[in-house]
Amino acid sequence: MENRGALTVVFPEMPPVQIRRELTLHGAKVRVLDFSRPFRSAVTLATWLKASATHQIHFHFVRAFSPLVLAARVAVGKVLLHDRLPVKRQVAAVADDSTSTRSIVRELSAGAQPILVGSASVEGLATLIAAVPLLRRHDPILVILGEEAQRAAIFEEARSLGVEESIRFLGIRNDVEKILGVAKIAILPSEEESLGLSASEAMAAGRPVIASLGSPAAGQVLDGICGLLVPKADPWALAGAISRLLEDPLLSARLGRQGLTRAIERARLGGISARS
Repeated sequence: MENRGALTVVFPEMPPVQIRRELTLHGAKVRVLDFSRPFRSAVTLATWLKASATHQIHFHFVRAFSPLVLAARVAVGKVLLHDRLPVKRQVAAVADDSTSTRSIVRELSAGAQPILVGSASVEGLATLIAAVPLLRRHDPILVILGEEAQRAAIFEEARSLGVEESIRFLGIRNDVEKILGVAKIAILPSEEESLGLSASEAMAAGRPVIASLGSPAAGQVLDGICGLLVPKADPWALAGAISRLLEDPLLSARLGRQGLTRAIERARLGGISARS
């Protein structure tokens, strides 16, 4: 982080004394940010950047679409990405999240297939799964987060439609942030709040959200601004919205960025509900 010539180096954990001493000798400040919780850390980072009037930030070994990078682009604008360690007096937010990303992709056996992540109550799940056979040309992997009691109904519905190989049910997870990190789109087609995933979490991850009209998520998702709204219980409309985002990465990225901006503003007002 660069602020009127001052340097701040951000680490995912407190660095050794020798490194802190060397940085201090060069006039740099050291801050620690828990990168293992990207949603929370993204909001914290954006708050730091705006409060300190930072004009430039460098990231080292951080993915371009990490929530941290997206938050920095919203707060600062000038963001530089590097695939090597800093030299001389460069500022660094040093974190390597590529390992955890690869582990999630391996767990899902996704390969190069686009990953969709969704969560819903019973009636929403039927719509979500019914949309999968309509997306065969995209060959997506649908990751479903939710209560374990839903598992049997999910796979019964998937088998009846011949799409069980495209479904990954993960239950309730404490690493939702990592799963969202590999997903293209978050889908919330329920008429009621789901325990597996919230719109706030998806928006804070910089992912475009597809939600049903009249659902709790629709109150947060602005249609065409940070996501898309579709009629409830309409798998054809849902599949059409998914296809639209998969086929238009620029639109998808724009909705994701704007969703992150909205999440940060809501967090600043105390309105975000991200799970810890």
